[in-house]
Amino acid sequence: MGNPLSPLISEIFMKSIEEEIEKRGIMPKFWARYVDDILVIIPNEDIEKTLEAINNIHRNITFTMEKEVDKRIAFLDLAIIRTNNKLEFGIYRKKTHTQRTIPRISKHTYGQKMAAYYSMIHRLLVTPLTEEGFKKELTYIKDTAVKNGYSRGEIYRILRKKQNRINRDQLTTLYKQQKRDNAPIRASITFSSLSNKIRNTLSKHNIETVSPSANRQLRTKLGSAKDKLNKEEMSGIYKVNCPECGKVYIGQTKRLVTTRFEEHLREYNKRKSDDPRNIKSMVARHMVEEGHAITIDNVDGIKRVRKPHLLDTVESLYIINEGSHVTLNHDEGNCASTLVKKLCHM
Repeated sequence: MGNPLSPLISEIFMKSIEEEIEKRGIMPKFWARYVDDILVIIPNEDIEKTLEAINNIHRNITFTMEKEVDKRIAFLDLAIIRTNNKLEFGIYRKKTHTQRTIPRISKHTYGQKMAAYYSMIHRLLVTPLTEEGFKKELTYIKDTAVKNGYSRGEIYRILRKKQNRINRDQLTTLYKQQKRDNAPIRASITFSSLSNKIRNTLSKHNIETVSPSANRQLRTKLGSAKDKLNKEEMSGIYKVNCPECGKVYIGQTKRLVTTRFEEHLREYNKRKSDDPRNIKSMVARHMVEEGHAITIDNVDGIKRVRKPHLLDTVESLYIINEGSHVTLNHDEGNCASTLVKKLCHM
């Protein structure tokens, strides 16, 4: 108990026991095992003889047995009922079971509080219950929810969500693909120095490795369904081109490029009679000093930057790339370090 290898070793041991049962020819016609709980179908006259034979396989292992009572037996959390030569299923709960879950007034997160109900609804939908059994179990779940401070509406929302997911998986091939015979199993591995060795080893066992890179994802290949933005509608790095002298200004903005350029124009219209040295906007100062006309047609969005903390670095890269002899910027930006300059000239 407590050792990570315990489940694996236990499973290997139980599998060896089952192989020995097969070898001795005493395997029941139906044998279903989950860990150490086993459900078997066996003729009444063979029960004691089979149990004794199985218990003789290993001296340290003793199997015990429960028989059906009134054509009913419990296996894990299922109640299995034999009626008219067929099996029906219900939900089994021990007599000591209570309807106590994490109450609504608890300080647990909502997801933790609803986990028990997600589990019960999932079991309700995947267990082949009769119509009467389904209604009975759903009533039990709703009653449990109410006793713990939740509403029936919350249970119905979970029920609809689970049903929609099951319907989606059954009606489309985009989910839960059926595995073809001899088709390789795919496994995603993170790239490392051992990736090739791992890939070669797994391929011998019909396991194909794939990269988790976003470049291999289907949504990347399909592209975005959204309309592309015009460069002037971007936020990020923009360039203002002077049509008369060819000089450029590189700037950054978290808003639309058009909105930022309108601010340059307002600065020009407000301060064009002042000393150019007092004008903060380098675009407006150039228009005042040189008398050159610059319009919105001379503005381009050149790089969309989604992360604001990268704006200074990207702006410096573009300013340095343009060269100080053609830019109107008074410096090379806030991140014009030696490293950035080397990156620009690589």
